[in-house]
Amino acid sequence: MPYRRPDLFQLTNNTGRFLGLPRLVWYGIIWLVFIIPVYLAAAIWPIIRSIQEKGASVFTNFNSSDGVALSLAVVVLGIIIYFVMKAVNNSHGINTRMMFQELPPD
Repeated sequence: MPYRRPDLFQLTNNTGRFLGLPRLVWYGIIWLVFIIPVYLAAAIWPIIRSIQEKGASVFTNFNSSDGVALSLAVVVLGIIIYFVMKAVNNSHGINTRMMFQELPPD
């Protein structure tokens, strides 16, 4: 937000800087340091462990039995729906880039 919408960022009370970067950027960096290992441990490590223990041929069984394939399918379906709806809105003349540029009137 400090780089995409500096006008809105200046209206907040969190405009301080540390080592040349806005504090909000540092909060994001700290969050990434903690959340990336969580994602690795929860999503990727079980897949790697299954391949190491049982071999690559069992990977398809792991996908179907533990819901990994279903989770990936839901993510892919969400991405497809997003782009289809964006195309539909654009064909109706709705500028999707302007949707979140301003607050709606009260």
